[in-house]
Amino acid sequence: MKTSKCTGEVIVYEHDIGHGRSWKYGKGNFNVDRAANDKASSIFVPEGCLVYLYQQAYFLLSTLF
Repeated sequence: MKTSKCTGEVIVYEHDIGHGRSWKYGKGNFNVDRAANDKASSIFVPEGCLVYLYQQAYFLLSTLF
């Protein structure tokens, strides 16, 4: 069985990394908060973590990397 080496939180930023509002997410599947919808422009992904981003809520449409 594979074990995840992901620790910490993924942080989505309104502007460049470290600027503007931010939203933090731990492990799991999440829909972006309404406050972040269409405002997120950068993301910090800790080492060992993998993130899938989708164009629409509920994991619909294309996956963005």
